[in-house]
Amino acid sequence: ATAGVTTVDTAVRAGMAVINAYGLDVKDLNEVYDLQFKTVEKGVLTYEEYARAIGNVLPSAASLGVSFEDLSASIAQITLAGIDAQSATTYLARAFDEMVGKRDKWEDLGVAIFDASGNFRGMEAVIGDLAGQMDGLTTEQKKMKLETLDMREQGQKAILALVNNYSRFKEIIDETKDSHDAMAGAFKIQ
Repeated sequence: ATAGVTTVDTAVRAGMAVINAYGLDVKDLNEVYDLQFKTVEKGVLTYEEYARAIGNVLPSAASLGVSFEDLSASIAQITLAGIDAQSATTYLARAFDEMVGKRDKWEDLGVAIFDASGNFRGMEAVIGDLAGQMDGLTTEQKKMKLETLDMREQGQKAILALVNNYSRFKEIIDETKDSHDAMAGAFKIQ
């Protein structure tokens, strides 16, 4: 709580929400907090904002099979694009729901959401394929391409924030995978 400049109740709720959504064990709580603090470090949000917003996206992310690492990097990248934490998590939830519901449209565009075993391929692979499909397009042309996916505006905003700076998103994914002791680092700063 001290590291996040928040109350113990808020910190516990944010950590336990992830534990419950992903079916993790309480012994994984430190790793969850490390990823949460890495999200705050890499994105543009406070821990308090993160804690209030994370519940918006957890059910959709866990249902699709998005790893918590990928989710954390996605939230950080979307907030870097100037979208607040509440909106970022809501937009991501819509995007995840539409990936599942409209996977055939994604595949028509040349982007597989699931691998041959039926598992989610991961944000780096999915967004990377989509970024490749949109390479060289203007923002307006990218929006038009996303419209072929029949995505609602909220989902489009999340996807565009990831696609428009895909190289930075990949860096954040890599940095998020190395989140060990991020909470301790935040605590030292405080």
